[in-house]
Amino acid sequence: KEVKFNDTVSEDELRALFLDGPEGSRGKLVQPTPENNPKSSVWIIELPGETLGRVAGLKDLKGELWTEGGIHKGKGRKIGSCPLMLTSAQAKWSGGVGKLMITAHVTNSDSSSPNDDYW
Repeated sequence: KEVKFNDTVSEDELRALFLDGPEGSRGKLVQPTPENNPKSSVWIIELPGETLGRVAGLKDLKGELWTEGGIHKGKGRKIGSCPLMLTSAQAKWSGGVGKLMITAHVTNSDSSSPNDDYW
C-alpha cells in the first residue's frame, strides 16, 4: 500500500532532511544526476523506510483489517487493526515551486492479514 504526503520545502531543507547525514540514514538521489536528466528541476530521491520514519517521526503505525466485500458477500467489515512497517519511500521535489511529494510504501509488519490487500 502507499501513503502520500505533500508539503512545501526549500532546497536547503530537502538536503538536510534526506541527503545529508551518515551513510545508511540518507536517501539516494535518482534525478538529476549527470547520467539521468542532469538539467531537470524535479528531484527524485529514493529513501529507505527507516529514514522516512526517523525524519517524519513516524512510529507505531497501524492499519485496519477488513473482510472482503462484494455483490454476493455484502459489505466489507472491519475486523481489527494491525501494525504497519515502512518499507521504502520516494520523495519528488519540484525546484521551481518547492513542492515536495513523498510516497511511502507500507506493509503489514506481523503478517496477521492472510492477504495484504485487505487492510
